[in-house]
Amino acid sequence: MSRDVQFFNMCDHVVDNKYYDQYACPRCYGKSYYIDISFDNSGETILAQGDIKLQQEILKIIIDKKYDNKFHPDWGCEKDLVIGTKNVQMSKVKLEKIIRDALDYLKNVQVNEYEIYKTLTQDEILGKIDFIQIIPLQLDSYYINISILNTVNQLITQTFVL
Repeated sequence: MSRDVQFFNMCDHVVDNKYYDQYACPRCYGKSYYIDISFDNSGETILAQGDIKLQQEILKIIIDKKYDNKFHPDWGCEKDLVIGTKNVQMSKVKLEKIIRDALDYLKNVQVNEYEIYKTLTQDEILGKIDFIQIIPLQLDSYYINISILNTVNQLITQTFVL
């Protein structure tokens, strides 16, 4: 977990000076975020730090498919086992468990990284999951609201569509 380029960006749903409804947005496709490298005014890449880095790591582990990374096979989330199933109430419970498992794995990776290499700051490490709210939008998508505390007890809220 070294310094990462900031590549998860919150979407304002404005494209070519035109505002789009969230679910019709051609940039984020209703997910509330889009993936693109961020640059500052001088053209230098922006590095993710502090709570932004933690938010980016949370998104990264939840969006990545479990077992797809040959270097870190346990990295990722098994959300594909749930999304698209018919029993919505059961799917919400399963999805929350899958997200919690992925976040627990992230926390373990971060703690080990901190203890061995000291490349993370305390505000970049997941401390505790406060709550996870899952709202079904359609058969194949959910609104996810995650509230966590980092290890310095800073409350961070992450919302996105999965």
